[in-house]
Amino acid sequence: MRTRKKRTPRNTGAFNEREFITKKDRKMKTKVLSLFALTGALLLTIACASEETTKQEQTQEQDTKGLTTFVVEDNEQITRTTAEYDGSGLNFYWTEGDRLWVNNATLKPDAKNNIADLLAPNPTIPTGVKRTATAKFYFDGNFTAPSYPVRYTGKGSTAGDKVTIKAQQNQAIPNDASHLGESGDCGTATATKSGGKYNFTLDHKAAYLTFMPYNLQGAISGVHIAQIKVTADQAIAGEFTFNDDGIDLTSRPAPSIANKSITLTLNSNFNIPGSAADLSKNGAIMVLAPGIYSTFTVEYTLRDDVTNKTVTITKIYNNLTLTAGKNRRVIADLQVTDYSPWLNYYYQWGATAFYWDGVTLPNVLINYGSYNGTPSTNSNGKYADNDALSSPPFDTAPNANELYYYVHNGDPHWDNNILWAFKGHLYTGGVWLKKQYIIYNDLKTAGYNQLPSQAGMKEKFYSSKDDATGTDYNFESGYTKVTPSTATLSSTADYFFLPALGFFHSSSPYQIGSRGYYWTLSPILDNNTATALSFFSNEVIINNRHREDGFVVRSFE
Repeated sequence: MRTRKKRTPRNTGAFNEREFITKKDRKMKTKVLSLFALTGALLLTIACASEETTKQEQTQEQDTKGLTTFVVEDNEQITRTTAEYDGSGLNFYWTEGDRLWVNNATLKPDAKNNIADLLAPNPTIPTGVKRTATAKFYFDGNFTAPSYPVRYTGKGSTAGDKVTIKAQQNQAIPNDASHLGESGDCGTATATKSGGKYNFTLDHKAAYLTFMPYNLQGAISGVHIAQIKVTADQAIAGEFTFNDDGIDLTSRPAPSIANKSITLTLNSNFNIPGSAADLSKNGAIMVLAPGIYSTFTVEYTLRDDVTNKTVTITKIYNNLTLTAGKNRRVIADLQVTDYSPWLNYYYQWGATAFYWDGVTLPNVLINYGSYNGTPSTNSNGKYADNDALSSPPFDTAPNANELYYYVHNGDPHWDNNILWAFKGHLYTGGVWLKKQYIIYNDLKTAGYNQLPSQAGMKEKFYSSKDDATGTDYNFESGYTKVTPSTATLSSTADYFFLPALGFFHSSSPYQIGSRGYYWTLSPILDNNTATALSFFSNEVIINNRHREDGFVVRSFE
């Protein structure tokens, strides 16, 4: 920007034209504080960039005669009004609709600005909202004092002394927080006269949270995060009084259901990475009121449009301090059990290799989908004299007699609340069964003296303590069923869980999330069936199933 000589006021009502620009190359790093044992700092930086061209200046002079100019220029990330997280803090930029206020005895908003003329695409997020690192704000008025307070009270703000932090916020693109200005972001500065110009650094005065949820057990690529809801014991949203120091926390609204929570709604492109957090996958940024909160709850709502599952995972934190102008990252493991590795436990009965051995399947599978490739088969699907039944995983599977104890004495409970994932999608549904040693101890306590040891459960099934002979169901065709309880277990310490992983037939999966099928070690002689466990919401069944189907083969606890 060219240096101009001071103009002599004329009796025409026009004012001197002066420029307010940001201080050069000053960066303030806020102290890094801990949130949930994880840290993040809000970077507050300022600098001056190359000046406008002579042609631009001449055009602006024609359009802004009689106005005083506030100029924001920089070479680095300045505290502005839209943000992206870089791994260590939030970098802010100006976006269209931002306004600035000057406290010149009375609060005065800018008459116009040139943000729209300078907007450029985000180089790291091409689909993100356009932004600019520089801006000019033009004001009516006579500015001669050594300094003036400057305020930013949000995009499109109509008041310089109020800030409204919205309870409903929306973010369209991961790590593109262009919504902050309209959701309650705010800031203050002191513009100081220097050589005929006013320089200022804008300090942000709201608090910020950057969420980066992931699932350590594995990515759930067919699922997106629909929203993140934060609830505190005080108002974190609503209208606050704003002054030259920032948000006046004594004006915090009385707590209510409406203002104690903020919901950040996200588009369907916020995915769930595995192993570690990934900003580019789901970086979600929220603005909220600073303060000290006794309780703080974060709810992640996950949505699977294929399985039609919407579930909420809740994390609760206590004694949390959110400081004005600081960002804190929230890196949370959603802890959704991923049974995708169990794909290698689907077998045709008696097969020496798992069902899809030698076939590469996509990362995401859906019920009834047809997948290319020929499943691994056992010779004619019949029990032959081979090594399959003496090798893993068949050698660890229960036999038919043990299965009868699990079903009749294992107190089956159907659970449609426990959340799990398989090959990219979310499911609920499975059965809890008592662990075998718990069943054995219960039977001995009940007087089953005919059971000499837990190992004896492999030999025969005794239907009662008075059943002196018992029945050996190995190699025998049989059918039995019970109705599982649907009551919630007060403790699962004595139980183990089997997910409803469905089965494979030919080249397609079936009934994943609604039924479970598990092979036993026991064949039915002279036909193509073997004894299996199957279950769904109102039945737990032992019967004979065709060996060509791909059921799960696993040890039972």
